[in-house]
Amino acid sequence: MKFERFNELENFIKNNKLFEGFVSVSEIYTGGSSYNFCVTTQTNKYLLKVMKSPEKFLRLKKILGALNILHKVADENFTAEEKILVMPFIDGHKISRKIISEEFAYLLKEQYRQLRNLEASKIKISASHTLENVAREIDEILQREKGVIFRIIDKLFWRKMKKCQVQISGEKVIIHGDFTENNILIDRQKKPHIIDFEQVQYGYAVEDWMYLLLQMSGFRKLIGSLSLLQNLLDKFSLPYNPDELLYGTQNFYWRLLLRRLHNNMHKRASVRKNICLLIILYGYFRVQKFLLQKSNSR
Repeated sequence: MKFERFNELENFIKNNKLFEGFVSVSEIYTGGSSYNFCVTTQTNKYLLKVMKSPEKFLRLKKILGALNILHKVADENFTAEEKILVMPFIDGHKISRKIISEEFAYLLKEQYRQLRNLEASKIKISASHTLENVAREIDEILQREKGVIFRIIDKLFWRKMKKCQVQISGEKVIIHGDFTENNILIDRQKKPHIIDFEQVQYGYAVEDWMYLLLQMSGFRKLIGSLSLLQNLLDKFSLPYNPDELLYGTQNFYWRLLLRRLHNNMHKRASVRKNICLLIILYGYFRVQKFLLQKSNSR
């Protein structure tokens, strides 16, 4: 959806002299809670977000400030209802498995650790939706909805998934909450940059890492690669035992399943998409078997 008041935004930037040496502004994309633009000056590029929710604006502003990536401007009040946030623009491309090396994995892990700089007492950070709550929602949907696809998912997949639920202990920490390929950019020097901190929350870091590694190994698509997953696990040398990795895997698949069930409830899934979902869910049992074998071989 195009931003309807683009000229108004451009005039706001010029009139308030928000950027020294301002050259141009162009719309990039519409996010879940903001419109996003690239501002070009004579020396730099910036990402500018127009946000409507005051609560989300203030929360994200504090997060960006704590991470030292907030660019302060003279006026944040674009309109009475909308505010703007500015940060450096990463001129690069999203992460791909071809670029992953042990050195790159180390740099990404170091950047991820910066999330620990966030002071929970100063930023409103909620706990992640627990797997128990996710399971409860899935149960309620499958018990309530009577369509064929819901019955197939319940009988062939969900009942088996629940039997193998893994619990892990330990203190929850601040995690990214949306640690996907799209939210890790590679600059021209091939250095990683984590972006999009709007879903920062409390949880287990293994949730973030397994989401990323499973996605990069193809398990969000039809056919994932176990050998590629093993290769990524080796390069990242994550400090998790097989049970913790399985917990992260459950988090990946259960949340994916819940989103797809909601889509089906609102009639947004075609027969083809439902068939694809069944194939994707089968990947859970492949990864589960793979991780259990790793656990038994310890």
